[in-house]
Formats: sequence, C-alpha cells, structure tokens
Amino acid sequence: MVNPFEELAQAIILQAVKDGMADAWKEFGEFKARDIDTGKKGSADVFGTREYLRNNYLYRMSAAVLGIYGNSKEEALYPIYFVDSAGEPLDASGLVRIDLPVAEISEEEIVCHVLISDHYGNLTLNLDGTVLEESFLGRVDGVRVRTAAGPARMRVCRTFAEAAEDEAVLYTDSSGSLAMAVNHGSAAERLGLVPDDEIKLAPMP
Repeated sequence: MVNPFEELAQAIILQAVKDGMADAWKEFGEFKARDIDTGKKGSADVFGTREYLRNNYLYRMSAAVLGIYGNSKEEALYPIYFVDSAGEPLDASGLVRIDLPVAEISEEEIVCHVLISDHYGNLTLNLDGTVLEESFLGRVDGVRVRTAAGPARMRVCRTFAEAAEDEAVLYTDSSGSLAMAVNHGSAAERLGLVPDDEIKLAPMP
C-alpha cells in the first residue's frame, strides 16, 4: 500500500533539491559575471586543495563548470624565454601566419572543422561557444553529426559536467570554444576525427 505521507515527503525533498540546484546555478551566474568575466578572479583562485578552498563550494563549482585545465597558484609557472638555445635573441621573422577555416552557419546546418585534438581525445572546433545561443544548437537537445568517417548522434550540453557515463556531447569548453567529448572516453577515436577534418551538424529530428 502506498504511504501518502512518504510520497509527499519524497516530492518535497525532490523539489528542494531542484530548488537548491537552481539557486546554485543562479549564484554561479552572478559570480561569473561579477568576478570571473571582469578578471577579479581567475583559475588560480578557484582551483586548489581542500585546505586552500576551505569548503568554498561556489569556487569548486566554478572550477568544475568552466574547465578542467586550470592551475592552482602552486602549479602556475609560466617561464618566458627571450633567447634561443644558442643564446641568440629570438627572431620571429620566420613565423608563418596560419589561416584557420571559417565555419558556415545556417538554420539547417553548421559546417565546421576540428582545430585541436587533446590527449584525452576531446575535439575543439572552429566555433565560438556563443553559437549555442545564436544558432539552432540553442534550441535542440541533440544533433546529427556527419563526417567522412560516417554519421553519429550527439547531445548538446551547456557544460561537460552534464555528460553521462560514455556519452558523447557537444559543449562549450574552458577556452570558450565549442567542443566534442566523450565522458570517460575519446571523441577523436569514437568519431574517427583528427585536426582539420570537416564536420557537419544538423538538428536531430
């Protein structure tokens, strides 16, 4: 027999959890706009040990949402070199400009390219993350992916943290670019893609 009190208690608890999550996302959005986007806080502030963060769960959430490549203050070391291995001043005259491919965006399809494949198999695309709000990607739950290696399907997420185990997702990475990843897997291997490969994205029917 169903206990009405137990059902009510479960519904109240579930709503409380949802309300708490909504409050957390709201507080994160305000913190990002106020402190992260203005440069008042950076990765060195929100990454670190448990002792350093002192249970600041807003910082921990910000680090998890905005990227997995941040450094703590102890890890951040960026040496600058002014001479080469022979002790001669660095000469940039031989550098060659690389023209990156430009994505084609329409209401029916987005044609883009892989820019970077990291050692996890995550794929950075030549698309700014704002395309999630400015194209059909912001209105669909998933996309059809077409490449030379074959078709695939992928869910559209706001952050990588939303991806389920072994799920392939399209999301905004820590650099602000649109990216493809597989939770606990390699998008590069699953999709058979390498840098400069063309990708076509269309709304999932």
